[in-house]
Amino acid sequence: MLEELWAFLLFLCLGVCPSLATCPPCCLCASDMISCSGRNLSIVPSDLPGYATLLDLSHNALTVLQTPDWISRPFDRLATLVVSRNSISHIKVDAFTAMPHLLHLDLSFNQLIALNKSIFAGMEELKELLLFGNEIVQINTGAFSNLYSLQNNVVLSGAKLKLCLYCKGYLFFTLITQRLQG
Repeated sequence: MLEELWAFLLFLCLGVCPSLATCPPCCLCASDMISCSGRNLSIVPSDLPGYATLLDLSHNALTVLQTPDWISRPFDRLATLVVSRNSISHIKVDAFTAMPHLLHLDLSFNQLIALNKSIFAGMEELKELLLFGNEIVQINTGAFSNLYSLQNNVVLSGAKLKLCLYCKGYLFFTLITQRLQG
């Protein structure tokens, strides 16, 4: 009995037990998944538990993703981020630096019109990037720099590209031409 108590206290001290962390009232937390979907949020709750591997912020009213305003803490374990069906029109450089191990990013059905240089900086492990349902007309040089793990998993369906400054690059050609529809 005493050993079990010590083990429990050790888990508390190390922060290993995610079920003991508090979940914001506007979200649902289950295991290592957090859903704040459909809550009409214009800002991300600042008290999100950092243990999440999946964070769903879809169907809200987010407009701009910029560090440090939109995510206030590191999410070292976050593998999947869903921010689809918001009103995101701009993503600032370093917006995703708090998520160094992100594998899947869903930005579909927002209001993005341009992908600027280095907006996905620090996301070397990213394997899937969903951008369909946006009105993307411009992709600037360096937008996809260092995204070596994508492996043909960029989806840009519905894009209305008018200016693509990176289309000459082999990486962009390989990633996009196989999945660009519309």
